[in-house]
Amino acid sequence: MCKYSFGLMDIFEAISNETRRRIIQSLSTPKTFSELANELGLDSPSLSFHLRKLGGLVTKNGDGTYRLTDDGVKALNLLSTISSGDTRLFPIVVEHLNYVKIDDELLVKLRNEGRKLVVRKVKNLDLSEVNSSLLNEVLEVIENVDNLSCSNDTLSLIKDRIKGKYNLLIADQEKLPNETKHENPSPESLLTSFLSYTISKLPVLSNLHVVYDDQIPLSNTLEINLSGGLVKLVKGKPHVLAECHDLNDLDLSQGKIDADGCNLKVSYPDLNSLELNVDGGKATIEGLKVDSLKTDMSGGLLRLDVTTRECELRIDGGKVDGKLSYPLTESSLSLTVDGGMIDLLLSLPKDLGIVTSSSTDLGLTSIPRPRPGKMNLTISTKVNGGLVRIKGD
Repeated sequence: MCKYSFGLMDIFEAISNETRRRIIQSLSTPKTFSELANELGLDSPSLSFHLRKLGGLVTKNGDGTYRLTDDGVKALNLLSTISSGDTRLFPIVVEHLNYVKIDDELLVKLRNEGRKLVVRKVKNLDLSEVNSSLLNEVLEVIENVDNLSCSNDTLSLIKDRIKGKYNLLIADQEKLPNETKHENPSPESLLTSFLSYTISKLPVLSNLHVVYDDQIPLSNTLEINLSGGLVKLVKGKPHVLAECHDLNDLDLSQGKIDADGCNLKVSYPDLNSLELNVDGGKATIEGLKVDSLKTDMSGGLLRLDVTTRECELRIDGGKVDGKLSYPLTESSLSLTVDGGMIDLLLSLPKDLGIVTSSSTDLGLTSIPRPRPGKMNLTISTKVNGGLVRIKGD
């Protein structure tokens, strides 16, 4: 794993996830991958995903065990000062969105909780109506925003915490005749704009060549781990066409595909279980029946057209859209969003009931209303910065 120095905010971001906090606490003493997985109750792709996110805090020894780096020890010491369930030291991180408007209600909530605000990778940030002193008290940092709207008073107080280049609109200055007034966008326009913005940020693959074009072994379960690059999975006989920079960028084994910066075209029959881990890049799944679908995504874009019974999507930045079809049986849809967006259409039998539970902290959630039925689809959402829109057909 790469070695670099983490800043305090990088450590906060890394340990803002409960699973990654547990990994750091477990590694107070070095452990093998299997020991970590067994102790934490994680499957291999989930553990691998979170270890990649802890790249500057965790490293692998020559004997195959994992241990904390110096920065990882700092993170562990920080965690030791926080009582169980106390999130006061963890900032709210808002990122990977097209438009964000901060208001005083949010700032008062954060101040009362003793938490800070971090805004990253946002296209349009509107601070025009906030109390400048309150924002100054709560704001930790603003990074990589394209367009910033705020007053002169606000800018003078926070400009030392704004990182990167940005276009500035002073909210309290008179508009020029050719300027157009921008109303707060609707959720629908946010979804459309964010999709275009996300696609524009996807990596452009070049200088690839075919490293594999053949059948692969058949299994009832499939795991795909994608770091950058593209993958399209469709129904068919087990086959992989892989274009990569180098043969070492692709690793194939029974029921498992690992790719780093590759363009993959995969065909496979219906599955009992599909686990997809995306760290940047774009993934598409079309036309398959997957009894159990599980996805961990950090940035990037995922498009779905799948029939499933049990679906779990965990998104840390990026966007998921498409369609999920459910049969008339006890079913579930679990969504966890830490920045990013989910926009899905559900195709449901008329006799399939809906049971919902939803938790939203700095975001927007729109899900179908509960309804009775012979069997139930249980929809649960947890949004910590981001947008979720689920519609029935």
